[in-house]
Amino acid sequence: MTEELREKLAALRQVAPKLNKATDEANRIVASVENLLGNELSLGISATVCFNTGEEIYLFREVEEVLDVYTNLDYGRIDGRYRIFVRTYGSLPDEYGQDKLRWSDQTIWSSVPRELKLKAFEALPRLLTKIADTALELSKEAEDTAKTVEALMRAIKPASIAPDSGESGIESVGDSSPSVPSAVVSNDSPLRRRRIR
Repeated sequence: MTEELREKLAALRQVAPKLNKATDEANRIVASVENLLGNELSLGISATVCFNTGEEIYLFREVEEVLDVYTNLDYGRIDGRYRIFVRTYGSLPDEYGQDKLRWSDQTIWSSVPRELKLKAFEALPRLLTKIADTALELSKEAEDTAKTVEALMRAIKPASIAPDSGESGIESVGDSSPSVPSAVVSNDSPLRRRRIR
């Protein structure tokens, strides 16, 4: 075993505990963020930030294609609940210059490889900022919409009918029998009740 290899192994022994500690801390923080966003706040807001780009050669149907590859840190719904995950996808510009998705892969945080996990962890503050900005924007839009709906409701609400003053001599609607002013009822009027002997 060469001296250089011994030095590398010694360095690994010193670095390994630091990497383990950094990874454990990242996992703890991500779990806390997931609990905050999903359980305590129940935001239900998806967001994504890109933290790595590059080009890679892929073989599709025996044809090599050079794809633009993007790796994102996402917060969104997976398996019925919102989670933090890493999404990697490759795209190829079409004849119109628009990106055409060729493949996509998403991995929940706990299954992300350590090297990629530590890189993705650096993007977590940007992801949280984007979620917060989106939540504030949606809140403002909801308030504006509520005000608009209330104004429309007031505009289309029918004018209330003034209560009967009683001057017309007509009885209330609840009484089914017709009301006739006494001044127009005479002894000869058919509306006058007859006493039955």
